Amino acid sequence: MRKKIVKTVAMLSTMFVTSTMLSFGSLSVTAQENKAEDRIQCSLENETEIGEDLVEGSGIIRTLMAYRTHLQNIGWQGYKVNGEISGTTGKCLRMEGIQIYFDAMISGDKVWSNSSGSIEYRTHVQNEGWQDYVSDGELSGTVGKNLRLEAIQIRLTGNVLEKYDIYYRTHIQDKGWLGWAVNNQKSGSTGLSKQMEAIQIRLVEKGEVAPGTTEDAYIRR
Repeated sequence: MRKKIVKTVAMLSTMFVTSTMLSFGSLSVTAQENKAEDRIQCSLENETEIGEDLVEGSGIIRTLMAYRTHLQNIGWQGYKVNGEISGTTGKCLRMEGIQIYFDAMISGDKVWSNSSGSIEYRTHVQNEGWQDYVSDGELSGTVGKNLRLEAIQIRLTGNVLEKYDIYYRTHIQDKGWLGWAVNNQKSGSTGLSKQMEAIQIRLVEKGEVAPGTTEDAYIRR
């Protein structure tokens, strides 16, 4: 995983050294000329914390968990990181799609995954049922079909299984926040025609306590 991180960061640092203007949506980053690569490499060696800039002022953030949701009437929201709420509450807007990344770098509305095959997920979709598992930033759910997400399962794969548990909880229609599901357990509901409206996803190191109650994480008829 570190080789992939270094490779991706090296590409970014080359653009920094040549003073190229990078444009990510509305974000423009003017490259610095001096020792950008050294500072990036140093930040990796020092185990950059979640949410820290790889290079101060660059706007490029490394995070172990990034995700975004596609919502009724809104479309794609911006990326959220470990434990933040994606979606809405109190607005009765359905979630329609989701993308999840493990070990990523974010700049504005752009994201790079530094891993391959480290996270898999699937969703239960209105009129379709359970979809197949997808991984690392692929779309689960639908876009442009006006179909609600009703439930989700998320699982880690590979070596990260030895270090982390993945917890997630969903906010569903008429019920509010459910309990936290973990490691591929189902979250949400099936058979009740209830839409998912928001989600939180959080990595927890092995042996640490759950972020909250794990009761009633999934409801079915």
